[in-house]
Amino acid sequence: MTVHEIKHSLSEDLRSLLPPEPGKSVPLQHIFSIMVGRGFALLILMFSFPFLLPLPLPGLSVPFGVVIALCGLRLCLAQKPWLPQFLLKTKIHYGTLALLVDKGVWLAGKVEKVLKPRLLFLSSGEFHFRVHGLMFICMGTLLALPLPPGTNLPPALSIVLLCLGMMERDGYFILASYVVGFLTAIFFATLFAGAYWIILAGWEKLFAALYFIHAV
Repeated sequence: MTVHEIKHSLSEDLRSLLPPEPGKSVPLQHIFSIMVGRGFALLILMFSFPFLLPLPLPGLSVPFGVVIALCGLRLCLAQKPWLPQFLLKTKIHYGTLALLVDKGVWLAGKVEKVLKPRLLFLSSGEFHFRVHGLMFICMGTLLALPLPPGTNLPPALSIVLLCLGMMERDGYFILASYVVGFLTAIFFATLFAGAYWIILAGWEKLFAALYFIHAV
């Protein structure tokens, strides 16, 4: 099934994630098994939009980022979604999942009003899906990095825009995702370059101090 063949609304798909038995921790296998037949975009969306919310994701940011990157890789290779067992066994507290679904349904209600088919060539064809998969790999990898709070928002926003654009064949959202992705790349390049020069300057000062102590 391709991403634009999904028959359910985004809100309905998100509500289906809650298991019938409340209170129990939910393994990623549960989410994956429900979403895997509904397209790459919806599956990736579920693991990316939590980063847009001011909610702590203890122990989940790294596996969520890895899931997005792996799904992007499979999309690039024109293969079906697949995740290793160690990721599928990762558990989410029921309360956390319920909160994410609630916020996701709220977000879906907002965006569903503006999404519509536009610039259809950007959401069809094997070449475009491979390019989109590459974007998921890059942004998912950034999400998986153990970086300071706040740095997850730019790549997550790019992923969410791309997922929504693919699902509803809205080229405007797809273009917006690549603009945000380009700005995100500049932001992280600047961040990494700054960290590199700070570390380099620190090493130089350390060696200078050691040399001074040795000379004395």
